[in-house]
Amino acid sequence: MSEKKPQILSANLVVRKGVLSFRNPKEKARFEKFQSELAEGQSVQMMYTASEESGRLDMIAKIHAALRTLANDIGNSEDEMKKVVKRHGNYIVNGELESLADMSLQRLQSFFKTLCEVGEGCGSNLR
Repeated sequence: MSEKKPQILSANLVVRKGVLSFRNPKEKARFEKFQSELAEGQSVQMMYTASEESGRLDMIAKIHAALRTLANDIGNSEDEMKKVVKRHGNYIVNGELESLADMSLQRLQSFFKTLCEVGEGCGSNLR
């Protein structure tokens, strides 16, 4: 019996008239697909982060979700995959691997692109 991969959903919501709503129909459709693939009684973990900044936290969350997926796909740890991607993309400052927390939104977007390229090389679709 094959082990089912964990489903991961990252979504951006916005408060409209006091209610959390999906930003667009595509986000809602992704959520509905995610929800339809859940088994009866299956546990789901959720994390909400309120943000007024430029999208950095959203991008960091997206990166971590993709790192978990890649790590699970190839049987490695999330932390080790992060190091591999940083080395592959030369995300090194003063001889040290650059922290995601210190990256600008543009740099995080570049990191995500590098992560997707590494994933493709390993047969994992992270987009």
